[in-house]
Amino acid sequence: MRAWMLALAGCAIILDLTAPPLTDLPEAAFEGGQQILEGYVCAPATADSGGRLSFLFCPAGPDIQQRGWFRTGAVRVTTDGNLSRHEIAGAMRLTLRLEPPIAPLNTGGGGYERWLYQQRIQATAELVDRQPLADHCGLACQYHQWRIELIHRLERHLSRMRHPELAEALLLGSRARLGESHWDVLEATGTQHLVAISGLHLGLVAMLVGRVLAAPAARTSPGYPRLGRWLPLGLVLVGALGYALLAGFTVPTQRALVMVAVTGVLVSGGRQWRLWDGWLLAAVFVIALEPRALLGMGFWFSFGAVACLILAFGSRQAGTGPARSLLIAQFAVVAGLMPVMLGFGLQPSLLALPANLIAIPMLSLVVMPLLLLAAPLVLMAPSTADWVEPGLDLIFRLLWGLLTSLAELEWSFSGISVGAAILLAIGILVALGPVGWRYRGTIAGAALVVLTVPVLEDTAPDPGIELRFPDGVGGPVALVRLDDRAVLFDARAPVAGYRERTRDRIFPWLSSLGVERLEAVILSHPGVRPEVHWNFSQGPVVRDLIQAHACGQSEQLELDGVVLNAWRDPRGDALTRTEQACNLIVRLQGFRAVLFGPIRRSGERRLLASLDKPDAVELLLAPRGGAGRSSQRGLIEALDPRWAILSPADWSPSPPAAERYRQAGVAPLVSAETGEVVVSLGDDAPRLTKARSTSPWHPAP
Repeated sequence: MRAWMLALAGCAIILDLTAPPLTDLPEAAFEGGQQILEGYVCAPATADSGGRLSFLFCPAGPDIQQRGWFRTGAVRVTTDGNLSRHEIAGAMRLTLRLEPPIAPLNTGGGGYERWLYQQRIQATAELVDRQPLADHCGLACQYHQWRIELIHRLERHLSRMRHPELAEALLLGSRARLGESHWDVLEATGTQHLVAISGLHLGLVAMLVGRVLAAPAARTSPGYPRLGRWLPLGLVLVGALGYALLAGFTVPTQRALVMVAVTGVLVSGGRQWRLWDGWLLAAVFVIALEPRALLGMGFWFSFGAVACLILAFGSRQAGTGPARSLLIAQFAVVAGLMPVMLGFGLQPSLLALPANLIAIPMLSLVVMPLLLLAAPLVLMAPSTADWVEPGLDLIFRLLWGLLTSLAELEWSFSGISVGAAILLAIGILVALGPVGWRYRGTIAGAALVVLTVPVLEDTAPDPGIELRFPDGVGGPVALVRLDDRAVLFDARAPVAGYRERTRDRIFPWLSSLGVERLEAVILSHPGVRPEVHWNFSQGPVVRDLIQAHACGQSEQLELDGVVLNAWRDPRGDALTRTEQACNLIVRLQGFRAVLFGPIRRSGERRLLASLDKPDAVELLLAPRGGAGRSSQRGLIEALDPRWAILSPADWSPSPPAAERYRQAGVAPLVSAETGEVVVSLGDDAPRLTKARSTSPWHPAP
């Protein structure tokens, strides 16, 4: 039986992989400036920290079918926020500027593109205009419109609560109003699962429906034993399905519904099934419904948690008390999911155990039952909100206050490897089984060794000598790195968003590389002011900050054999400000790279004249990122580089200079097409790698 279940899951995955990719829209969809699409809003609008709104739009109608676009995919639409969240619902005709579902791709990144692929989002778009279409709303449109309006009604009726967004997330699965501060607390305490409609929520709804409807239904049919077994199950499944639709019928909700259905069928059927068979059957159904669920953390967290509970309780012959069972369950889940969290780039938190020991009983016994009773009352009789709202507010303030207090402790594992986490998880799961205290003491000692011995920490091997060029950071940036020493060359212009891109993109990129200290930061653009643009309380430690006016031929850095020579037009202060940019020449034995700053064509000619062997340049970081009239034809032909990297500030896949490189016989590497570029230098020939792979969620533009 297990064989055919695995075969079914394998067939679903193969069929999904062999289907035409969702990103394979015709070029006509992204050309011509704007496209007009009809369809309906299929998810509530979400506001980001900058006030911009984004929502999912599902194209539908005869025009879409005729074009053959958006077979099963959606569009993620963004607007500047002139609209209210409450206006974005129902059927609409939108005028959009479509873009492929891609994003800047660097080391440690790629999660956004993978999320777009997993959610079957076929394109992203900027909203230009919208027109409501009241008479073009089909069944699916009416369902989504009803659910979004229900969320907005609940928001209005609970507006005096301090945390109404938590009530929306717990009851209706809408996380549209959860901000970064909420996610920081949830991640620090390991309680993200509380705001996802999962087995905890659907199991509680199924239990309530069973108590209220199913138990009396079973007693009314004593002469029909088969009906007495299956009628209660039918009522429970109808109630669970209704709540799943209320919660948006997302992949996590579908997963929980399948697990409730499988459990109910096995119990009602009276057959003796092994626990692992039921677990595998539920997993197969989920994969068959949505093969891309395998790409999400939710799938692995959900089924991983159930697997941990089976391992912890499956071999126990005698029952355990409620308090002991809760303690065993939390130890098993927290320990068992550590390798999964590390695999997805999350840091396991020591606070997960106490936080869930408090939050899960409180949520199951107090918060959710009261919310399930109070919300329908408030929606059907708004006047009752005057006496219902204060009670709900008190409960949510207490729950969130406890989680916030725990999050401030900031207890987390640091430096533990996936292998060490697997050993630790196995040890704890074995210790929770029916073994003697002698074995548990031995396992506890081994766990302390795993957590304290530095040899088992997750230390990446030294990368050697490499040049890295990140993607989507607002212009040309290069990192020259030798083991644990690094120099950052920043040739970006000090335009709006400079600090934000440094803080939100460059610093996380450096952190993912393990760069905690920079020997120097060379600010190429003369308009960059360190006290304004590079004054941060976070990020790597910078030993030396070199401005453009201090850059000169005498400025030389050395990283164990790698020589870095700064160059500035010798005419100096007599030039205009943009012509005073700093440039960097990197030398290592026979390898030479020229990293241009934002210099003009006259500066290109003077730098070319200063090079002793211009034809020996193998790598070139294009002036001004390839924008405008930079990279004149004579410069390209004289240098004749093996690689030319173009990183325009506007993240364009076709900067103006790209065609000049092609005409000169040099294939340009545009960051929007390649992602991060890494050039590894060593005893062998230089080797170039590009971050954008052939994976389906990393398509080339």
